[in-house]
Amino acid sequence: MNTASLKKASLKPLALLAVLPLALTGCVSTANENSDANGEVSLVKSGTLSVCTNTPYKPFEYEENGTIVGLDADIANAIASDLGVKAQLTSISFEGLDSGTGLATGQCDIALA
Repeated sequence: MNTASLKKASLKPLALLAVLPLALTGCVSTANENSDANGEVSLVKSGTLSVCTNTPYKPFEYEENGTIVGLDADIANAIASDLGVKAQLTSISFEGLDSGTGLATGQCDIALA
């Protein structure tokens, strides 16, 4: 094995370790933070899970024929389905996602990017 192959092989476990904490943050329960007395989740728009994303990152999120698709769109649709509502995805600037502005201003219920 040459040096380049060894470097690539040693970086794979490191990449997995870097992504693992991000994946686990999705496992945190927030059921009591954003729900009413009946356990219903409060949404920006009733019956709709408003999702903010930033679309130029294929395969995670991108626009295809005017619709936002990709892995994050699939996750948003699964969450909405679990809540019994429809997902509405909106592309905003990455800075708006990173700073939390989209969430703080009530533009979206969740941010995925």
